Amino acid sequence: MNAGAILALLTFIGGAKEQSLFTFEASSLQWAMGFFLAGIVLILFALLVSYIFYAHPPEDNVHQFLNEYIVKINGTLAVVSLASFTVGVIFLLMNILTA
Repeated sequence: MNAGAILALLTFIGGAKEQSLFTFEASSLQWAMGFFLAGIVLILFALLVSYIFYAHPPEDNVHQFLNEYIVKINGTLAVVSLASFTVGVIFLLMNILTA
């Protein structure tokens, strides 16, 4: 979702600059892009946690620890990533509405 938001934003900016009267503040766009990027990093971290879980044998302490907490860790990372996307969209909409 966050990667799609970045691509859509860049496509929209490219098209809007040439075909419309919209103006954008670079700082607001940077904040929106930053939040989208943070969401991507959080999901990549969740993938890393899952990879570590499956890379360790079941009798390993890391595997046993993650066996108890992997759903909570990845669920939290996914919710925070979604919140990051939402905040990025809010920054973007605030910038467009005030332009």
